[in-house]
Amino acid sequence: IDCEEVSQLKTLVNNLQELVDLHRKYNCRLALSEFEKETTSTIVFRMLDRVLAPELIPRTLEKIIQPYIMKHNLQREELLLRYIKDLLEQCSSRSASLFETSWEAKAMAVLGCMTDTDLIFDAVLQIMYGAVVPWSDAVEQLVRQHLEKNHPKVKLLQESYRLMEM
Repeated sequence: IDCEEVSQLKTLVNNLQELVDLHRKYNCRLALSEFEKETTSTIVFRMLDRVLAPELIPRTLEKIIQPYIMKHNLQREELLLRYIKDLLEQCSSRSASLFETSWEAKAMAVLGCMTDTDLIFDAVLQIMYGAVVPWSDAVEQLVRQHLEKNHPKVKLLQESYRLMEM
């Protein structure tokens, strides 16, 4: 047996062990072929994608996803912001008729789990840019709430808000 084959076998065994872990510990089922295309970050995205009701996001994040994030030494806040951006890209790449507000509730639920004020403002801006005008009450309320905060990025938010009003 050559070294290359042994190496491939070790990788396969390792991937299969990871898959069993994902299934048992994190309630995340993936096929081996899917798993091999993913990174630890995109697996977190898949876990979040599978939470269908936005109100379940905080609990799922704490109980299931956070332990996975910690095990793999991922940056939780940056990851949540990237997920919100990813969510917006997925929705805007679909046709306009499918572009409804279900992503908004999910994005805002994820935002509600963030604690880094700097990144929260980035997320609010992302949601603001991604939301269809006229905004839903929830988006309007989110933006207004952050306009009143004392933070260096409030100016950027105010300028963007003024542009959106036009």
